[in-house]
Amino acid sequence: MTFGEPFWLFGLLLFPVLVGLIWHTDRRQRKRLEKLAAARLLPELADSVARLGRLIKRLLFLGALACFVIALARPQFGFLDQDLTTRGRDVVLAIDTSKSMLSTDVPPNRLTCAKLAAQDIIDAMRGSRVGLVAFAGASQVEAPLTLDYQTVLEAVDQLSTKTVERGGTDITSAIQSAELVLGRSENSYRAMVLLTDGEDLEEDSVATAKESARSGIRIFTVGIGTPEGSFIPIDPDRDQYLRDRDGQVVRSRLDERRLKDIAQHTGGFYVHLDNGAIARLIKDGLQKLDERNIDERSVRIPIERYRWPLLLGLTLLLLSALLSDRRRESRAR
Repeated sequence: MTFGEPFWLFGLLLFPVLVGLIWHTDRRQRKRLEKLAAARLLPELADSVARLGRLIKRLLFLGALACFVIALARPQFGFLDQDLTTRGRDVVLAIDTSKSMLSTDVPPNRLTCAKLAAQDIIDAMRGSRVGLVAFAGASQVEAPLTLDYQTVLEAVDQLSTKTVERGGTDITSAIQSAELVLGRSENSYRAMVLLTDGEDLEEDSVATAKESARSGIRIFTVGIGTPEGSFIPIDPDRDQYLRDRDGQVVRSRLDERRLKDIAQHTGGFYVHLDNGAIARLIKDGLQKLDERNIDERSVRIPIERYRWPLLLGLTLLLLSALLSDRRRESRAR
């Protein structure tokens, strides 16, 4: 036998205290009677109360309290085998961790905003499997599809521009990694959310997106940054910024056109990261995907038996209330 709320059993430790209080109260009453009457008259005075009846009444009451405490502890005995099926979608988040994501045209910087948006998506998509891909000049899977959301959230929190060693921005590689995680299927329950500034150095991401669409994967793109862009800080304290091979300061700009093309060719859509963008992405995009059985398992559920001690406690309490502790007095002659 097990208990669902075993801490309630500590309440049974109070019963010796209750017994001690009852004994102490009876002893005080006895001493008061001894002060009011002579010792030879005490049996006559005490006979009006049946000691045995009073003892039984108290035992019944204490037994009822003990049963109630045990019922609160939720005793469990036996098991039921039950099949549980979880229906949901498969969603892979691909987050750009290239150095351009350090641009501060959206405060505090693009990468921080992307991580916060990813956390909002994970919280909203509970019940679905979520995975994580980080990409820069290459891509790598940080978390496979899972229902363990805390693991994915921790992986998102640890992302930085050092997560992927190879520099640059390769959206094509991110799409291919997401496709490996999601697999191929004709059903539309799988999606990829691409969070990036859209700067792609490989220039073939749109063609790769078209191939993913044939695999049944929808891509929703989230643009982070501004068309005007900003410089990429390397050491803000020293006012140092990223420079190209010619020594010119690099200005990173949001490439919305590319992100719109990627989403359009896969049945998704593009949103610019601003107020309400993630809510629209979730409501009009991810939650409109088809659902399927993503997790099937058989679990053993313990059978609750709290009704037994509860019923016994009510019975004892009723008997205690019905039992009289007054002895029938003989009719005077």
